[in-house]
Amino acid sequence: MLGLAAAFAIVPLLSRLNAGGAEARDAADSSPARAGHPRRARLRTLCAIGMIDNATRTGFLTFMPFILMAKGLGVGGVGLAFALVFAGGATGKFVCGVVADRVA
Repeated sequence: MLGLAAAFAIVPLLSRLNAGGAEARDAADSSPARAGHPRRARLRTLCAIGMIDNATRTGFLTFMPFILMAKGLGVGGVGLAFALVFAGGATGKFVCGVVADRVA
C-alpha cells in the first residue's frame, strides 16, 4: 500500500517537471502515426508481467514454509525447498536472459 501511495504521489510531480517525457518538437513534426509507439505497449506488458510475478512470488515465499510444515516437513526440508526455489529462479532468469539476447 505504501508503494502505491508513493507511485500516486510521484506521477504528478514528474508530470509537473516534465521528467521522463520526450523532448519538445515542432508542431509540424508531430504526426498522429507516432502517437502510439509500439515500444510503449511492450513496456506496459513487461511491467504487468513484473507486477504479477512480484505478487505471486511474494505470496508463495511467504506461505510455502507454513504449508510444508503443516504437511509434516521439518526445518531442514523447508530450507532445502527454499534453496531449490531460489536456484530454479536464478536458472530461469539466466535462461530468459540468453533467450532475450538471441531474440533481440
